[in-house]
Amino acid sequence: MTDLIASTFSSFSEEGHADLWPTAARTDELTAIGTALKNNRSIVLVGAPGVGKSRLLRAALAGQVAGGTVAVATAAMVPDGVPGTSLNAWLDSHDADRVVVGVDDAHLLTGALAERVHYLAAYCGVAVIATVLADSTAPAGISSLWKDRVADRIEVTRFSEAGVGEVLRTRLGRHVDPGTVSRLHYLTGGNARLLSEVVDHDLEQGGLSIADDGAWRWSGLVGDNDRLVDLVWLQLGPLDPVETELVNMLALAGSLEADLPIVADLSAAAESLNHRGIVVTEMIGDVLHLRLAYRVYDTVLAGAMPELTARRLRLRLAEAIEDWHGHRHRDGRAELLRIRVTGDLASDRILAAARLSGARSDVLSSERFARLALQRSADGTAMVEATLLLSRALGEQGRFAEVERMLSAVWAIPVTPELRAELITERTTNLATRLDRVEDARSFVDDELTERPAASGARLHVLRAWIGILADELPAVAAEGSALLARESPGSALTQALAPAVAYACDFTGDTRKAVALLDSCRPAVENWAEPHRYAFDVAYTQVTQLSGGGEGAESLGRLRARPSNDEVGRIAVWGIVLRGHVHRLRGRMSEAIAEFHTARTFARTRDWYSGRSWVLAQLAGTLAESGQLPEASATIAEARSLYERHPLSGIERDGVDLESVVVLAHSGKQAQAIITAREVAKRSQDAGRLAQAILAVHLIARLGEAESVVDQAISLDAAVTTPFSHARAEHVRALASRSEDGLVRVAEEFLELGLLPLAAEAFAQASSLCRDTGHARKARAAGARFREILASYGGTVPPWSGCNRFRGGDPTLTYREREVAQLVAAGLTNRDVASRLVVSVRTVENHLQRAYHKLGIATRSELARSMELPLSSPAS
Repeated sequence: MTDLIASTFSSFSEEGHADLWPTAARTDELTAIGTALKNNRSIVLVGAPGVGKSRLLRAALAGQVAGGTVAVATAAMVPDGVPGTSLNAWLDSHDADRVVVGVDDAHLLTGALAERVHYLAAYCGVAVIATVLADSTAPAGISSLWKDRVADRIEVTRFSEAGVGEVLRTRLGRHVDPGTVSRLHYLTGGNARLLSEVVDHDLEQGGLSIADDGAWRWSGLVGDNDRLVDLVWLQLGPLDPVETELVNMLALAGSLEADLPIVADLSAAAESLNHRGIVVTEMIGDVLHLRLAYRVYDTVLAGAMPELTARRLRLRLAEAIEDWHGHRHRDGRAELLRIRVTGDLASDRILAAARLSGARSDVLSSERFARLALQRSADGTAMVEATLLLSRALGEQGRFAEVERMLSAVWAIPVTPELRAELITERTTNLATRLDRVEDARSFVDDELTERPAASGARLHVLRAWIGILADELPAVAAEGSALLARESPGSALTQALAPAVAYACDFTGDTRKAVALLDSCRPAVENWAEPHRYAFDVAYTQVTQLSGGGEGAESLGRLRARPSNDEVGRIAVWGIVLRGHVHRLRGRMSEAIAEFHTARTFARTRDWYSGRSWVLAQLAGTLAESGQLPEASATIAEARSLYERHPLSGIERDGVDLESVVVLAHSGKQAQAIITAREVAKRSQDAGRLAQAILAVHLIARLGEAESVVDQAISLDAAVTTPFSHARAEHVRALASRSEDGLVRVAEEFLELGLLPLAAEAFAQASSLCRDTGHARKARAAGARFREILASYGGTVPPWSGCNRFRGGDPTLTYREREVAQLVAAGLTNRDVASRLVVSVRTVENHLQRAYHKLGIATRSELARSMELPLSSPAS
């Protein structure tokens, strides 16, 4: 190994890749790079400034070093001829065909050096990873890499909101509040460089801290951050005086109409800045607005602006906005600009400034303006409005006890029914989902419904339903909600808000037919429902139909897939993500399910009956276990249970976490412990009336080998539950308990008709195994063929604890990777094909295969195929 290579990569080991945490959300890119390198192809990473190209390059190179298969050299790019040009020196003195060469900022290469890099990649069999700035003019040698198809071009984009959540979780090591994720994404626009600078600085200064509920929360930029200021100016580049004036105005106002006279006068500067990516355009309604490319630019530039310049521009902008808008509407921008200059405005205008600050994710300013408005409030209505704004700003900072004190102080003030409902919603939500005081929250809602029934709108009835679900009173929620909805029209506000909740309650109590009938009665009016009620309907309809075997839910599921994951605000959007993950999992699409659950874990709240964070983590853990990723599954279920222990859960959440624990335990070989836990869940959920979860627990017990002990309970539940899915589970329990070959085949066909491929494969495998044991060879072959066909259709495996050992490689001591390699080889793939599919080296495949041969006591691929009961469809390599 050369001195250059050794010195370059000793820093990776010593620092533990500490600066590579922003690559946590780059799994797809790293996988693509790894696949290309295995095939000795080069890579060109293209992206805007700060999106993380250099970090991605270093992470890819570090992965190559860690793999131990190649030596890797990297070189920072500087113009040719500068003393110490590392790449030039390396190319002149080292044997390049043994390494992957990483070239950062390849667009800065001189023509000659670029041609040398191209020659290495195109003619010497050397893989190159190069980063290139988007919209730059790269030298011909670099641009020819992808033009000549020598290299794969990968666009490196900004992080999505889910990506920001993933990298924050990696950096901070625990749950990050969804509001913090959203605000940091809003501020940085997903730019990796800006995000890492803000996070590192505010961790040191206390702007990022752990709140009372154990989650990381961000209170806003704190202290002076000279590095961030320098970074912003570096990304802006040189500006002429006119451009500086426009940039300063946008920083102070946040967003300005392109036709606003004060902006229109600077149209040439606006066009130039837009071309360079400093200013971006967006349509708000039918009006074109301009803003700076990243919201953090606003904060940094406004804070660094000379005071007299800021004062002049704020007053000028306030006048221009007021003259332009007249009395058509107020959006708070003029008020926000004036109050920062004079500090002397009426209460309603200060409230407008507080609202706009909150909308811009500036919670510290929102809190400051809301407190000022509260001090100047002249009547009860203004006081309550200011308190509500203040409570939201405090809630974003995790100061939940303060929120309760603020709201309780204005609780008795008489206000309009609409404002009263808003106040009750804020307080009960804070109590029930943040402070775990569900009974207090319910008392407030019940008192309001009793004392002011005429003034109680849909919002209060929905609150009552959600609180009932959190309190594990599903039968009461279903009964009371159904009675209320019976008197409502399909398009009423109460129906829109309440119907999905009642449908969920009916479904979990086992009366899926009633849930479907309720939602079907609403379908003619749904298109006219308001968002997010229409989205909630689609989630509920998919839940009670698609997963029950009904085809009617396909349309709703399609709408959920068509919508971006993060386009809705609030918990209902997370429900859709969780449901998509659940559907993927049941149908054997494990990688898609894992991706959805990873997204959901970013946005899930600590306490929510359908998408509580501990339950989301538990579902992720169960899916990982079913995919064979046991170390990660065990760590994830431990995190879920830790969160579960810190925060009391609803019955649905508690049993949901415990059921996923059963899956992880069973896949980890702890079958006895898994059965004990499943029995506890089965009894607890049946006693509480949550029959859907009870039948799931009973089914798990049967699959773990104890079918005879729960068959009576399964029959009883089958009589009470009205979903085809639950009926198929009960039939599976019966067939296992009676050791019925034909019964297992029938239930396998039922699972297949419902689209539940993993369960269908498992039942066919069990049928084939039982037929073989009883001497029915023809039936065994037929069921085994169906098993192999289904297994191949989704690329899964049979659970190791299902009793179907001969279908998963014989010896239960095979590791997951050994079993995976053995199945692919037995199916006819060459060692090189397996290596390419699993993104590992051929040598690694050979090692896994030899260990599998040793454990199985065999020596050839033909013997392996017979052992796995899979056909050998191509010659051995």
